[in-house]
Amino acid sequence: MGVAKIRFSNTTETHILKTNVTNLCVRVLGERNQNLKNAKVTIVLPRVTLTLLTDDNGYALFKQIPSGNWTLNIEYKNLREETVANTATPDCLIVKFKVFIEFYNFILPRDLVYNLAIGIISLWILLIVAIILRYRVGR
Repeated sequence: MGVAKIRFSNTTETHILKTNVTNLCVRVLGERNQNLKNAKVTIVLPRVTLTLLTDDNGYALFKQIPSGNWTLNIEYKNLREETVANTATPDCLIVKFKVFIEFYNFILPRDLVYNLAIGIISLWILLIVAIILRYRVGR
């Protein structure tokens, strides 16, 4: 926790405003806890909006922002999430997206991967059964 001093002055008066500031850490992960690089993390503050991209480890660190509860908008490719972050929490805020596997820039969630696997296995079983039945009928 730090203190930032802002000085506004004109020819007649000087005002010093003090506010508590802190850092806010955000980590963006997939369903397998894999780091999601280049996720866009936006924090909406009064009169200003700040945007960062996550690093190779999925982290975005906003430095010296005013303490409080702030709205975060997180985007990863075509996925979006909105959450509220409290700067009083010392831990890094973790945001998880339904990203199980990425294949040629397509995002595949866990349930879709499992359904595809079950479908492919079922197709192979049906194909083998059809071949066996065809062989037996042909005899």
